[in-house]
Formats: sequence, structure tokens, C-alpha cells
Amino acid sequence: MIGGGRIQLNGWQQAAVAVGSAVGALLDPRRADLIAALGETTGKHAFERVVERMKKSPEGRVGLSLSLSPFDFIHHPFPGGGRNSSGSLV
Repeated sequence: MIGGGRIQLNGWQQAAVAVGSAVGALLDPRRADLIAALGETTGKHAFERVVERMKKSPEGRVGLSLSLSPFDFIHHPFPGGGRNSSGSLV
């Protein structure tokens, strides 16, 4: 798609795309386009639920407060290099 266009769907249209792509993906799991369409139509609600659950737990709040990029893990696979604040290995 040129220009990265996006079409807004109403609730019924999203449900139809989700059901259709789910059935199609079950019938032919090689159809990556159907799996992507299913993720696009259902992913937002799942993501919002995960964020709400994270906000309710101490560990989740810490995770949400971190602003890490994937590049932060190239040299240090764990934040802090795998050590806690006293310098001991985690």
C-alpha cells in the first residue's frame, strides 16, 4: 500500500474481519495476511488489558516506567547488566 493508508472500521466491520480472518487462518495457517489482519483487529483490546494489569502490580509499574529501546539489550541483555544496585549478580 503506497503512503501507508489506513481505513477506519466500525465495530461490526472489525468483528467481521476478526471472525473471517480467524476462520481463514485456522483453515490455512500459512496465510500470514489473515493472521496479521486478526492481530490488527483484536490486538488493541488485548494490549489495553495487559497495560491495565501491569498498572495494578508493582513489577508492572516498574516495567511501564522504563523507557528502553531494543538497542539497550545489545551490550547488556538485562537492565543494569544483570546486577542489582549493590553490584551482585541478579
